[in-house]
Order: sequence, then structure tokens, then C-alpha cells
Amino acid sequence: MNNVVKRINEVMARQLAKPGLRGAINAKCIDCIYDPLAKGSWVDQVDQCTSAGCPLHNYRPQRKEPTPDHLKDPAKVALGKRLAAMNKEITE
Repeated sequence: MNNVVKRINEVMARQLAKPGLRGAINAKCIDCIYDPLAKGSWVDQVDQCTSAGCPLHNYRPQRKEPTPDHLKDPAKVALGKRLAAMNKEITE
């Protein structure tokens, strides 16, 4: 198993050990978006999630303060704007 997959599995296992739904939601978000080689922690990356259509989007872990600019991924910000526009078109 390569180091990236191993790291993701370790972080997910820590979250799944938590009682209740919080750990399961965190683990799913980690499984979906976390990249140990990208900027920021898993929480930073999940906080920037642009999948507004995901049923867990409103329940994902978020930073209490805005994500610092140096941790923002410009490609994800642009993608988020495009997805939001597409979702708006679909729902109208």
C-alpha cells in the first residue's frame, strides 16, 4: 500500500473510532476529498469542499474561522463557482 493511501486510511480510522455520526461523516468527507499531498489538513480541505449537491455538505466539518488564503486551492474555488452555477440552473 502506498504512503498516500496509508495516510488516508489512518486519518479515516481515527475518525471512525469516534462515537455517533460525527466520526462517520468526517470519515466519508476524508474518503471523498482528502489529499495528504495537497495544502492544508483534512479539515482545511473538507472546509473548501465545493460539492453542494452532496447530502452531507451542510454537515461536513468546517473551520470556525475562514480558511486562510494561503491554504485555498484556486482550482477548487473556480470549480465550486462553476458547480454552484450549474446547481442553480438545475433547480430553477
